[in-house]
Amino acid sequence: MTFAVAPNSACLSQAFLRNKMKCILRKPQPQLPASNDTVTFLINGTQYTVSASNNGSLNPESRLVDYIRDQAKLKGTKWTCREGGCGACVVTARTKDPQTGQELVRAVNSCLTPVYACDGWDISTVEDLGNRRDGYHPIQKRLAHFGGTQCGFCSAGMVMNMYSLAMSNKNLKSQDIENTFDGNICRCTGYRPIFDAFKSFADDADPEIKKRCDDIEDCGSCPGKSSGGCCSRPAANLPSANLDLSLPTGEKWNKITDLKTTFEILNNHAKNKIKYRIVAGNTGTGVFKFDGPYDAYVEVNNVPDLSVLSVNKSEAVLGAGITLTKAIDFLENLGNTEGFKYAGGMGHHIRRVANTPVRNFGTIAGNIMMKHDHHDFPSDIFLILEAVGAKVYVASSPTDISSYKLVDFLNVDMRGRLIVYFTIPKRKGNYVYRSFKITKRHQNAHAYVNAAFLIKVDPALDFKITEKPSICFGGINPKFVHATRTEDALTGADLADPNTLKKAIKMLDEEVEPDHHLPDSTPQYRKQLTQNLLYKVVLGILGEKADGNLHSGAEVLIREQNSGRQTYDTDEEFGMSPLYKPVAKLEALAQCSGEAEYVNDIPKQQDELSGAFVTATLANTEIKTIDASEALKVPGVVTFITSKDIPGRNSFYDGFMGNGKEEVFVETEVKASGQALGLVVAQSREIALAAAKLVKVEYQESKRPVLKIKEAISKAKEEGTFESAIMYPPFMNVKSPDEPNPTSQYKIKGEFNIGGQAHVQMENHVTLVIPQEDGLLVYAATQWMDQCQMMIAKALNIPNNSIDIKVKRIGGAYGSKISRGTHVAVAAAVASHITRKPVRIVLDMEHGFEMMGKRLPYHTEYEAGFDQNGKIDALQAKVICDSGMYDLDTTSAFAVAFMQSCYNAKGWNLQPGRVTTNTHTNTFCRAPGTTQGIAIIENIMEHVADTLKKDPVEVRQANFLKPGDPLLPCHGKQHEGDIFEGVNLVPNIIEELQRSGDYEERKRLIEEFNRSNRWKKRGLALVPMRYLQGFHGMKLSAFVAIHNQDGTVSISHAGVECGQGINTKVAQTAAHTLGIPMSKIAVKAANNLTAANSDCTGGAITSELVCYAITRACQQIAERMAPIKKGLEDPSWEELVQKCNQGGIDLRGTYQYSANDADVKPYDIYGANLTEVEVDILTGEFKIVRLDLVEDAGKSLSPEIDIGQIEGSLVMGLGLWSEEKLVFDPETGRLLTRNTWEYKVPLPKCIPEDIRIVIMRNAPNPLGVLRSKATGEPPLCLAVAVLFAIKNAIKAARSDAGNTEWFQLDGPVTPEDVVRLSLTNSGEHF
Repeated sequence: MTFAVAPNSACLSQAFLRNKMKCILRKPQPQLPASNDTVTFLINGTQYTVSASNNGSLNPESRLVDYIRDQAKLKGTKWTCREGGCGACVVTARTKDPQTGQELVRAVNSCLTPVYACDGWDISTVEDLGNRRDGYHPIQKRLAHFGGTQCGFCSAGMVMNMYSLAMSNKNLKSQDIENTFDGNICRCTGYRPIFDAFKSFADDADPEIKKRCDDIEDCGSCPGKSSGGCCSRPAANLPSANLDLSLPTGEKWNKITDLKTTFEILNNHAKNKIKYRIVAGNTGTGVFKFDGPYDAYVEVNNVPDLSVLSVNKSEAVLGAGITLTKAIDFLENLGNTEGFKYAGGMGHHIRRVANTPVRNFGTIAGNIMMKHDHHDFPSDIFLILEAVGAKVYVASSPTDISSYKLVDFLNVDMRGRLIVYFTIPKRKGNYVYRSFKITKRHQNAHAYVNAAFLIKVDPALDFKITEKPSICFGGINPKFVHATRTEDALTGADLADPNTLKKAIKMLDEEVEPDHHLPDSTPQYRKQLTQNLLYKVVLGILGEKADGNLHSGAEVLIREQNSGRQTYDTDEEFGMSPLYKPVAKLEALAQCSGEAEYVNDIPKQQDELSGAFVTATLANTEIKTIDASEALKVPGVVTFITSKDIPGRNSFYDGFMGNGKEEVFVETEVKASGQALGLVVAQSREIALAAAKLVKVEYQESKRPVLKIKEAISKAKEEGTFESAIMYPPFMNVKSPDEPNPTSQYKIKGEFNIGGQAHVQMENHVTLVIPQEDGLLVYAATQWMDQCQMMIAKALNIPNNSIDIKVKRIGGAYGSKISRGTHVAVAAAVASHITRKPVRIVLDMEHGFEMMGKRLPYHTEYEAGFDQNGKIDALQAKVICDSGMYDLDTTSAFAVAFMQSCYNAKGWNLQPGRVTTNTHTNTFCRAPGTTQGIAIIENIMEHVADTLKKDPVEVRQANFLKPGDPLLPCHGKQHEGDIFEGVNLVPNIIEELQRSGDYEERKRLIEEFNRSNRWKKRGLALVPMRYLQGFHGMKLSAFVAIHNQDGTVSISHAGVECGQGINTKVAQTAAHTLGIPMSKIAVKAANNLTAANSDCTGGAITSELVCYAITRACQQIAERMAPIKKGLEDPSWEELVQKCNQGGIDLRGTYQYSANDADVKPYDIYGANLTEVEVDILTGEFKIVRLDLVEDAGKSLSPEIDIGQIEGSLVMGLGLWSEEKLVFDPETGRLLTRNTWEYKVPLPKCIPEDIRIVIMRNAPNPLGVLRSKATGEPPLCLAVAVLFAIKNAIKAARSDAGNTEWFQLDGPVTPEDVVRLSLTNSGEHF
């Protein structure tokens, strides 16, 4: 962020500006404290001092998050994105308002905050609130109690964001809480339990939510108070002095507390041609990471004159240093003042800029300077200020001041100058202000197009525009701001005349020329948005004058507060046993307090080194040379490792079947951009990253990359290799025993495409390898210890038993850490082996995106025949997945097997295939292949229903599977010749869902809504599912030990706790089997000794199978204890254990589940999802109004955990179908959607406004473990209902446009798709 000054303005005299400046400056100027050369701040009440001579360990770009973790040794604060987009790093900062001196308590992204900018701050991290020894804070307790944690990596940031809100707002409302969490990502929970927990503190909390915390002893406590820690500690009163630091890295850092000194320093820097950066919130570095380098930094947060807020007779004044949060409050209040009514809309618009922690510290001037320095930046602040006729005032001294229109300011030379304030004018008359922000996601997203309008109209004169209107658009091209020709055309025009709008839209069409830079949306869509937004404004002005069914076009989608209802059985049959009861996760409080340790929280080792990958920047090329000489000259760099340095096999993954090879470091041929070419090893992560950028790579034989399935298919067809190279051999086809009907009454043909999806686990890929006397100790974030061990051993050519692997927990995975995490582990092991020192590698989010594969994209071509009822009697489909650069983790064989779902597969012939492309090896992602298979058949059902003009539910019912119907072969579950036995629960589930979800009544209301509203449409879709849960021959073990002194139990098992609650279910199962309280049980870290030869954690079955192994291990011990117990009279558990030990009884048990355990059989999981959406046809935006989901989870071992799994899986699926789009550079192959700025996962306002989850009652599973069923993956398959609901809304719009033909809607659907497919032409309707 840079504030600045400008040449003289021709508009206003210098005398006028000097007088205005004097009015705004504080009088008298405060006496300045003496400058010093140390930065002092508090963290959790402990004072820290950073001197200018810090031995070079800190530089101006050093971030608070790293200081907290590495210097203060507080590991509760995490980092994921390092750009202020995920919330994992949020802490609370107490600072002083430079104008009033009052204390400000704010959430801040510590990943964006420079350490040197923290002088005088009082910082609280999650450790300050509470802990196991001193007691937990009410916020921590509440989040744990409500099931608001799963992997837990985001939990500390959630707690601190809530704490900051509670400390700054004593009258909490539920809406405040929802609005505040627009920058905190949770990939696990689906957000609902987090909001329930935090809303329980609100004054207006739902009574049902309040009831849920009745058993928390301090439920009624204010969340801003506790018995100890930061709540009761008085705020620090550290002095705020000027700073003049000359850093050992060569830069200058000045902190200034008065304007005069600021001007002197800036003028000196300009005079000496010193490149400087002005620092306030520093939030712009999250967007523009590569600005700089700078020789000097000038911090202006404490300059009072930059924080002015005032109103006079002609204008309102906002100081340059006003934060966006302050601006919101000021403008929304100002909107109640005559002459400034438009200001309320401005404030409301700013609520959608960035997120709460960014708005808390980001300033108006900082945002404007981003626009100044990067004209392509779609600044909302710039746009709304320009639209209302704001002026920006810049100065180089208290007397050299100039004012500019915002649009003119963009070309002002700002060297030596500073923005000091902005003014917005008081306006008399009937002014209409509207502004819009059309985005990929409602919260924390930059705009496809943003727009602001200020129009003065006279309603008495046919809504005549009485002065030149202001019509501004962003996101068009770097030079476009005002639609000047349209403004001129509308001046003096009557809006009640339909020709006025038509002419204006025609003018917009001529003058708006959007550019096109991926991953932005297309120019056609952005141009159409400008026309549709003007149409919205005109409809809003005309009000009742416009036709009734057009009124909805004036409105924007209003997202209501989220609410949820969860229904499940609990079982009192077992008395005090914790099994089948909703219990809090074992780790929940530790996660909420920062005490839960993840791999990167392990303390730094003696002589530890860090690794940073050097990656390819092109795809489909060859390496000519790699020159690391400049990198090796950097002080602190130890070595550079390439494929030539690997002593054994250069592979980190040989495929699930062990028949492939994926290189650790590329040898010659680069298949995908982002492939690892080598590893820089250095004394710190910062040095390694900086040095990696200095490695020079020269390429040769470069070719245009193949990045999409259709490109690969076309290429194969041209080469004549489609059947041999893409389609699997015929024996892989999935066929029904009867032949397709060649004379079906109706026939359809179509295709369906499904995009990939990034895993976006909150914990990035990380490994720490430590040499030890007999080999290596490996702390890896992995789902598959055995694979990790094996590949390290192969790479180093050492025995497997020389490698010890430990995994306490991982911060989310969803399949990403089955094989992809092994890449980091093998590279770290190679580096440790070569250097003979501990080596840690932690990827940042961008490197993780670029280096790792994703969910496999799909392309399906199908032909179907059916009768008048929609019953399918012929189906041919080619189902092709994109495996990426190596054919190792393909899933199309799963997809075709799961296509049968709950249907009779008469006359089906399904052919799987795969292509290779120049993208990274795609891999398993939650519900791999199953998601696509079920979506494909449901799309076909929709197509059939559309052809027959029937309710899709009727078509589905006509095809339901019945006893005796043939089953298609499915790996591990069904075999050729099998028939369906038992009961298909889907018809009953649908019947219940139609009743409880008011299906028929809502259908009627939606039809009525759609008839009454041309520009808003609703859609409803009901999707059923039969999910074939097999166990795939998995091997998973458990080890149980009872300690003789006190009867406590320690458990280690082969499953990896990654948020699914496996440790809690294990403890519940062990407690139940042994007949003891859960408090007696501790679950230890997984390791490759007690869990040797075990398979990966995945497929939603690990919890079940480990619980089975736990049951058998505990039963072994119990059987040994039985004779001793028989000889005792009602012994206590502790007494029994001691007697057994004295009697020589082995109090340890171990068991490994395998395919030989015949009492655990594959089973079916049933479910259905009824989803309702509302769509803005003019913008393409949509919201989920309500979602009802019923799932058959058997007899849930732990209902609270299973509900969390269902909701989290569901919301991840909603992201797959409605938000998360991957975009690659077609020339280089580089992934462009590689961070939180471009890749959007669901945030709180993306989830359904009303979500109702039911675990089917009275449905024990006789085939599963302890009568339970898996829950982690099936709900994701049901999420496709949102795609069909959106499609039905689009269908209603197309019908209004006169088109009732079938149309193809692929996933993920974007707002652009909605507008394009709705056949929207706003200019034809008035």
